[in-house]
Amino acid sequence: MKCLGALDKFIVELFLLESLAHGIVGSLAGAIIGILTMTVVYLIQYGGLIIKIFPWGTILKYTLFSVVLGTFLAVVGALYPAYISSKMEPAEAIRREV
Repeated sequence: MKCLGALDKFIVELFLLESLAHGIVGSLAGAIIGILTMTVVYLIQYGGLIIKIFPWGTILKYTLFSVVLGTFLAVVGALYPAYISSKMEPAEAIRREV
């Protein structure tokens, strides 16, 4: 990207947008798989009783919290590599890419 004239700011933004998308998709997938697994386990243990007392509000609250936290951690984890990549010389980046 730098060989084509991209600015350092653009490269950092590109890294952070990609990590934001990965964080949202990964967190949502993890939350959905967790909810489904928990529901199946409790259905096996307690039968249909779980459907009557299913805590929708609590599950929604913790799902939202986990998605926000997972997305935040993904973006924070990409800050340093994004900064290093933006400061790298184009020839060095081409040489290192495998």
